[in-house]
Amino acid sequence: MRRSPPAALVTGVAVGSLGGLIGLGGAEFRLPLLVALFGYSLRRAVSLNLATSFVTVAAAGTTRVVIGAGPAFLGSLGAVAVMMALGGMIGARSGSRWLVRVSDSRLRRLVRGLLLLIGALLVVEAALAWQSTGLALGDFGRMALGVGAGILIGAVSSLLGVAGGELIIPTLMFAFGADIKSAGTLSLFISIPAIIVGLASQRAQLVSAGRRDLIGIVVPLGVGSVIGAIAGATLVARVPGAAVKVLLGAVLIVSALKLFGVESEGLWRNCAMRLSARNLLKGRVVEVLRGTTTARVKIDIGGGMLITSSITNEAVDELGLAEGDTAYAVIKASDVMVGKDG
Repeated sequence: MRRSPPAALVTGVAVGSLGGLIGLGGAEFRLPLLVALFGYSLRRAVSLNLATSFVTVAAAGTTRVVIGAGPAFLGSLGAVAVMMALGGMIGARSGSRWLVRVSDSRLRRLVRGLLLLIGALLVVEAALAWQSTGLALGDFGRMALGVGAGILIGAVSSLLGVAGGELIIPTLMFAFGADIKSAGTLSLFISIPAIIVGLASQRAQLVSAGRRDLIGIVVPLGVGSVIGAIAGATLVARVPGAAVKVLLGAVLIVSALKLFGVESEGLWRNCAMRLSARNLLKGRVVEVLRGTTTARVKIDIGGGMLITSSITNEAVDELGLAEGDTAYAVIKASDVMVGKDG
């Protein structure tokens, strides 16, 4: 699909509507679309997804309060929500730092696993439809659990560019005894601080995305997501949430296996040998030193010989280069110079 504002707007409306129906920001479903339909690299898609998530979550949360679907247990869960929000900020900061260092291949495997987990949780929640009275914990235990859960959820949020609602909601219901509607609304507000911290930590990726992506994709995608989130939240009382969760969970599982599966990791390996370059030297990456816009990559090709190449930081991200990876130094020149000792 061509990267255009109308396409982003339509995609945002569709994803936002589905997210609003089940109390999520919809970013879990938006991430695969940014990769598959709009052709962004996974790392870039995560940052753009997080930027869109902030607007969508804020709109969905505000709408739920306005229409009276607010948290019935806010009084007893208020302190827990604050602790989870604080933990989410810590986790988002840590996750964003790790996102910068991890290779694309490892990030792809992590994203696949997390999306599969979220898809399975959607299906399980719809099938069980249970209501917990909460764990028998004292005040200190509830606060500690809230912070710990928040840290984990915040890290996931920054690594997927999502609000983390699909993890927050089960935690609130099982551990703290919240009802489904209260948990869904609280999850939106708990996730906002983590999203803000994640955006601040990933600002370099957002800046490098450029004005065209931010204005031409993120803005219409965010506007469409807001419109969809309002529509979805308004219809939340009229649509069978269980059926929607099963359907979306299945779609998410299929997307994770298709887009981030083993076959996608092997795509470059299948294409790399079809080159006209005369010299294709296999080796091991021993150093990736990033600068402001370019990176210096050193490849050990054996025999004590190193080949150093200067490539863009975006190329490093696209290839998923990291120390220890097997890589190829592809040398292509129009002239070959010949020399000999005096």
